Amino acid sequence: MRRVRPASACAYLQHAFFFSLTMCGTMVFTPSPVPAVARTVLVCLLTIGCSGAKDSASGGALPGLDSSVLAGDGSPDTGFSFAADTFDAGELDQVPNNTLVIQHTGSWSLSPLGGPYRAVVGDLQVDEYIDGLDDMPWCWVIYSMTGEVVEDGRASSCETCDVVFEIQFYVNQDGGFKPEDGAEPIDTGGNFDEDDVIETNGIGDCMSPELPSDGDRWLMGWSADEETIYMEYFGSGIWLPWYSGELEFDTLNFSWVDEFGFVVPPEEEED
Repeated sequence: MRRVRPASACAYLQHAFFFSLTMCGTMVFTPSPVPAVARTVLVCLLTIGCSGAKDSASGGALPGLDSSVLAGDGSPDTGFSFAADTFDAGELDQVPNNTLVIQHTGSWSLSPLGGPYRAVVGDLQVDEYIDGLDDMPWCWVIYSMTGEVVEDGRASSCETCDVVFEIQFYVNQDGGFKPEDGAEPIDTGGNFDEDDVIETNGIGDCMSPELPSDGDRWLMGWSADEETIYMEYFGSGIWLPWYSGELEFDTLNFSWVDEFGFVVPPEEEED
């Protein structure tokens, strides 16, 4: 059952005043739903307002100040028991203690060669660094992706796209120990020396907006004129510019890099 929130008393009074009042002291109540209490208040107001031609200025003088509301020094008691705050904080310090550099890089291999393109395979790597330092990674995620061309109405809603794909993402690396730049594996299994890796966070702690989860499917389109990959925002029909790209032969390289203010969370205390 839908509940209708009752209007305020002021709203009822206004309604009754403008639609029910015909002359001072004479009232005609229309079928509008004015509660009895509102009608009573309105009648009282009209009675006071129309009781005579006596000017309000001729009324009795206001009573003197009650001594019980005076402060100890005889001044009016304002109700405040503390002095006004006169502290001057100066100019605001808007420089964050830390920053976070977010970097997305990836590529698509389009087929068939030369087009028109019908399929795509590719990869995407997400890196986040505190203060932009390689030795202070915050987040590290690697995706692989596959996609097929979309030619129905979903594609036509991207007016500037030359081709639209439905891309499926697969998470290959979700945080963990990231090799430092230039580190070499110590065996054929791709393992690294513990001194050459840095522990990082995964998707759950990344600050990048709208990262796909494993198995997610996105509609993404490529506009050659704008050199932009668009992303259809989760079935809304709204296409957002997502990555800047460059198409060379049948390989599309794309990226996004930006820097934000960042508060490094305190380390959790060990039990």
